[in-house]
Amino acid sequence: MKKSIIKITLALLIVFSLSSCFTTSQVNNYAKTTGEVIPIEDLYCSKTIPEDIDVFYEGADINFEYKKIGFVTAIAELNVPDSLVINRLKFNSYQLCGNGVIEVIKSNFTQNNQTYKQYSATSVRIEKDSIYYSQYPVQNDFSYHKFANNDLTYSYETTEFNPGLTFLSVAAVITGIVIKVVSTDEDDDDWDEDDVWEEDDDGWE
Repeated sequence: MKKSIIKITLALLIVFSLSSCFTTSQVNNYAKTTGEVIPIEDLYCSKTIPEDIDVFYEGADINFEYKKIGFVTAIAELNVPDSLVINRLKFNSYQLCGNGVIEVIKSNFTQNNQTYKQYSATSVRIEKDSIYYSQYPVQNDFSYHKFANNDLTYSYETTEFNPGLTFLSVAAVITGIVIKVVSTDEDDDDWDEDDVWEEDDDGWE
């Protein structure tokens, strides 16, 4: 029974050691994005109530009626998630009263020894009727509208090596191994004593 408890304890110490070598933390980043808004036709629309801005990449089938109203771009550093750059592209189209962007293409460029990603597109006003919605259902995704005043802050989890916890964990495992070795030696001594008594009993007989 004693040996089983020691083995279980040692196994738990090893598991703890492996798991504590790394720590997971949450990192918050500010997604700075910019872009251009170039109108080719002035439209009036409400800027207080957002609407879906549908995205169609270059080469996508365009099976609906639309009107070109401008050109838009969205630019950010390479570490900014693409989804947030697309949100900037949507918002720039929204500023032109567009409800869609077509011919979206992605590219990279370097400026002042810094590389950036850029999305470019044509801002359009789509005739969203029942035929259109039968092909492209309503999304009700207005996350891009949060760019009206500030860019989004995004977060992600990162796992890093933790030398301090690793040292403590290794020390704990070594201590456990030493305890196991000492305990095993004591068990062997107890067994030898029992064996001697048995031999003495045989001698008396």
